[in-house]
Amino acid sequence: MNATDAVVSPKKSRWRKLLMSGGRIFLAGVLLVVLFVASSFVLARIPVNRSFQHAVDDGIDILLINNGVHVDLVIPLDEPSFRMRPLLERGNYKTDPDLYTHATIGWGNRNFYLETPTWSDIKLTNVLYAFTGLGETTVHVELTTGFLFGLKRERQRLLRLSHSQFRSLCEHIERTLKKDNRGSPLPIACEPYGDADCFFEGVGRYHLFRTCNVWVGEGLKQSGVRVGFWTVTPNSLFACLPEDAPRH
Repeated sequence: MNATDAVVSPKKSRWRKLLMSGGRIFLAGVLLVVLFVASSFVLARIPVNRSFQHAVDDGIDILLINNGVHVDLVIPLDEPSFRMRPLLERGNYKTDPDLYTHATIGWGNRNFYLETPTWSDIKLTNVLYAFTGLGETTVHVELTTGFLFGLKRERQRLLRLSHSQFRSLCEHIERTLKKDNRGSPLPIACEPYGDADCFFEGVGRYHLFRTCNVWVGEGLKQSGVRVGFWTVTPNSLFACLPEDAPRH
């Protein structure tokens, strides 16, 4: 072996080790992605609250709206079993909350929500940061009316809850709202998406394993609705939901 081979070989060896280490990391990453996707598919199809039936007579209608990435809850503001209006009307809306009868509600990473008013504004850095669980959370509220309940679309699901089930769902939402020492939710001073919406300070951490859709699933489980065990995506959330409640 000549002197040149003696000098080159250690360098080749180091590069070989680096490539092997990089390959192992890449394969581990692929395996984790496969396990995540498989787990989300399987666990979404293991239902809890299997015996759920839509309420009859004086049941309360709620709506789930799936935009393909995120699912929102639509609930009435003035149901006697739990009046959400006193909590949600405290937001910094640009319009009069009394003009509206319902609210569309979602929860998620604060930074992502505030900087992504439309999907064209999405940034990869915001997505990755949200999945880490490092940021704060927010509750987004958009006031609306009952016209949404008259629509029948593939990406909506109409559920009819009993009064106790509706109260449980609202309690789940209320616990997600950060409050001051007087028990009032804390609006975020920012530019909303439109005149009838606002953001509130949220409670909890958003991350890859507890997404906005998991948050909705948690509320439905607590309310006794049939839903999958882990609802990380919109499709997994809708996988075990009952069919639409009968239209009045």
